[in-house]
Formats: sequence, C-alpha cells, structure tokens
Amino acid sequence: MHGIQVGKLFTRVALLLMAVAVSPNTTVAQLAGGGGGGAGGVGGGTAQGVYIDTNGVLRNRKTARVDRLRKDRTADASLCYVSLPKLFEEMRQMLEAGQEIPERMKYLDGLVQLTHLFVDTERHDLIIAGPAETWDASNPYRPRGIRTGRPVLQLDDLIAALRHIGPGSSNRVFGCTLLPEDGAAERIAAYQKSVRQIHPREREQAARAMQRAIGNFDASYYGVPTDTRYAMVSVEADYLMKRLCLGVDPIPVKGLKSHLLERVGGSLVNRFWFVANYEPLLVSPDGLAFEIQGQGLGLLASDSPHDVGTSNPAAQAFADDFTRVIPQLEEADAVYADLHNLSNLAIATSLIADDRLHETAGWDMSWVLDETACPVGKIQAPTKAESIVNYRNKGRMTIILGGGVSMQMSKVIQNREPLGETSRRPPRKFAEGEWSIQVEAEPDRPPRRSRRPRRRTR
Repeated sequence: MHGIQVGKLFTRVALLLMAVAVSPNTTVAQLAGGGGGGAGGVGGGTAQGVYIDTNGVLRNRKTARVDRLRKDRTADASLCYVSLPKLFEEMRQMLEAGQEIPERMKYLDGLVQLTHLFVDTERHDLIIAGPAETWDASNPYRPRGIRTGRPVLQLDDLIAALRHIGPGSSNRVFGCTLLPEDGAAERIAAYQKSVRQIHPREREQAARAMQRAIGNFDASYYGVPTDTRYAMVSVEADYLMKRLCLGVDPIPVKGLKSHLLERVGGSLVNRFWFVANYEPLLVSPDGLAFEIQGQGLGLLASDSPHDVGTSNPAAQAFADDFTRVIPQLEEADAVYADLHNLSNLAIATSLIADDRLHETAGWDMSWVLDETACPVGKIQAPTKAESIVNYRNKGRMTIILGGGVSMQMSKVIQNREPLGETSRRPPRKFAEGEWSIQVEAEPDRPPRRSRRPRRRTR
C-alpha cells in the first residue's frame, strides 16, 4: 500500500492530513511521527508539546508550548575536549565500585555540539571536542546549556551510537517510520461518503472525526533500538515538523510558511523527510584530526512514492524554506538541535568505525560494547502515533504522504576535504584521572551555511 486512495473530493472545504509516509529508499507505506515525554515516566513533560500516553501512543499535549529555560547570553562558554578511553575507564571504575554516575559524566561536561575528533597515537587517546556550557538538567530527558539553550550531549547517546552506528555494528544509518493500521483506507472512504460539506465552525469536530476514522499508526525505527533517545528524538522532530507543515502549530521563526497555507492545487502525494545536510568533512593529512562542518539537517520533498523531487511548487518551497531556517528553528525549538547533535555523534562514531580510529589509538572498546558490563538508561519510543488533521476553507481534499527521518552517515564521512593545521587541537595532555579539559572559547565565528540537500533518486 503506497498511499490512501480517496473517492469524492470536498468542493468547498479542503482537508489536509498527515497520513502515510515513505522514506526515499523504500516502497513501504509509513507515517512520520514524534515522541517526547509523558505518562509512564517517558522523559517527563517536554516544552515541545507532545507526550506518550500509557498505551504507548504519541499524542499532542493540549497546553501551550512554553520554553521555561531562561537563556543567559553572558554565561561563560568554553571549548571542551573529552577523552573517550579515559571517560569510559572512569565510568567502568565507578560502576564496579557501585557508585552513581555523576551529572558531569552523564552530560559529557556540558558539550552542546560535537565539532572535532582527534586521535593521539602517542598517548593512545581518542578525543571528541566542541563548545560546552553550564547546563540546566531540570528536564533530564533534554538538559540544555544555559547560554544558548542548546541540548547537551549525553553519555547514553554516545554509547548507543558506538554500539549501533559505530564499531559495534556495520550499520551507518538511523531513522524512523510509521505504518498505518489495517483498514485505514476503508475507514477514510466510509467517512468521506458520509460527509458532504463542512462549515468552518465544524472544522474541529470534523478533524476529530477524521482522526477516529484514520486511527493510529504503528511506529517502527531502523538503525537503532526503540529504547534509545535516537529513536525518540527522531520521531519527535519529524512529528513536530509535520505539525508546522500542516499549520497545526504556530511557526516560531520568520521566513517559513505552512504548507497548508501555501498550497494551491498540485499532487495528492507529498512527502517531507529529514536528511543529513553537511559540508565536506575536513580531514588532516595524517588522518588523525577531523572537523564536522555544515548545518547538519535538511528537508527534502517529493510527490512520488520512490523518487526525490516534486512538481508541487508549494511543497518544494516549504522544504527549501525549512532547510534555510533550520539554524533559527534549532534556537527556537530544542528538538531540532537535539537531532542535529545526535547526527554529529553518529558521524563521529561512524568515522571511528570505518577509519578504525580506535585501533589506531590503541583503545580496547570491548567493555563499552558489552551491554551487560556497561549498562545504559533506556527510554521507550512510542509504538503508535495519532494522525494529524487540519482544514482550510477552499480547494480540494489533499492527502499528505510525508516523511520520517533518514540520516545516512556513510555519505557524509565519504565526502572529505583537506584540513590545514587547526588551532582546535587539545591544548595539553590529560592529567592522571582526568577525562575532560575545558579552555576558554574563541569568539564566535559565523557558521558556514550548508547548501540545500540535492534532489536526486536514491
């Protein structure tokens, strides 16, 4: 099933709904959805306005989306270097001694973005680095730096990436899909036959009726287990993007309009999905220093179940505009910055695996890859998601088939350019028992803007 076939079209009121989605490299029908925190202790409440109910169904929170973090632009910023062998040796010793892992270790000493990776063959070290901030962990699902509000990187995510998108696996991709429940097409057709015209005052009631007709969707994930933040954040980011696309949630940045408000005619099939969007990876001549550059995320659109590209100018405009304002969206809604952080982590662990950097450094990773010896916290992503429905007062009925998250790391790490001498190398060697070094950050430099993702058939 590549979509939901509809019969008669409304003549006076247009219905837009998020139905099934297909990722670019498969013909299986799917829906993009999202997850946050909610009932059952899954992440606690999140500012993003989504939650998972006790039945494992993703739902929209019926409250205002409030960002409770007060950013302090005057707070100190630093550049942080984390030695992976020393970090995990300290973690191993603490677990074997029955000690609790401290917050500083859980949140990688406040790293808010991974931008560099270094191999020190002389000291048998493998080091990740990037900007760091003092953090606010009032929401343990997504602690954030108090200077920029950007999510901090988490130890559990690093371990998950090493195991499932790194040396512990041949996999180099992560993402999410949702499959419609059986009988959805028949229920939509029956509902449509029962409705002739909808008055604007009846839109909310009609939307709820259509949601009941569609039913929920079955969630699935690939590349990562369902009990990781990789799964949770992927589906959460995609779900919230679809709500912006359909005009259900207010758009928090300038320069982006809802696809629902933009649309005039065009295809019944529209897909939107997140992809990796980076500039070439910078690599030193000796292959021991790496710099990740580019904005990280992009959005693609298609009106085909298989190909990239669309004949619908409104759909393409939304994808292009969304990609262009992603840096602003990351500031406005931390979920997009969180997905970007996870993608950068996956690039680093893919590099470690494919370039055998752990072997070059002489680091034995067997303890980290052992799930029994090195346990991590688990957070269950939703098993289902409710559909999203919205109306407008003109045009015809439209079914939006869009989505998911398809982050393919192999293409990113294969695209390389030479890196000259970098001033970002660790300023000194790590002291005995030290796994993190922080130095005063250099003045902010303007980010290098990524090109929009290329439209091509996979």
